[in-house]
Amino acid sequence: MENIEHIGIAVKELDKVNELYTKLFDQQPYKSERVERESVNTSFFQFGDTKIEFLESDNPDSAISKYIDKNGTGIHHIAFEVE
Repeated sequence: MENIEHIGIAVKELDKVNELYTKLFDQQPYKSERVERESVNTSFFQFGDTKIEFLESDNPDSAISKYIDKNGTGIHHIAFEVE
């Protein structure tokens, strides 16, 4: 393992999360994308070497929606950088 690449956080309302983090850290997400195969919208913020990915689903049958239904919003995954 080289380091932690990013922390993924499942959220219900990505727009509200983006607004909050933009205000708190005085910066926009550096990347946003739609992942069709997962029915997920994502945004990434970076603070120094720390990256956070927020994930919101618009499909109740998606993995993210099911995760939130079962566990609530919060940390969904930690991605590691490896050789």
